[in-house]
Amino acid sequence: VGPPYGQFLVRAGESPWQTVRPAENEYIFTQIAFGSGRFVAAGYDGFTWVSDDGLQWQKRPTGVAQTLQPLQFINDRFIAFTRDEVGFSDDG
Repeated sequence: VGPPYGQFLVRAGESPWQTVRPAENEYIFTQIAFGSGRFVAAGYDGFTWVSDDGLQWQKRPTGVAQTLQPLQFINDRFIAFTRDEVGFSDDG
């Protein structure tokens, strides 16, 4: 994840790299994690974006309004942190 923060690069096998912009408008991603066949991107405002192929993304609320950072996949669960909370999810 890097500038510009609303997009990242995806590559499947030997195909060329593709620029993917999951959000319909400018959204700042601070973290991305992969586990159990799923990508999860997180950032400001407590939202995550999930994808099974890295190309098609779906926005999901988390119930918090803070920046999610860091985001990790450990022991078959996604773990996201804010300044005050720790959240767990099996599917992003």
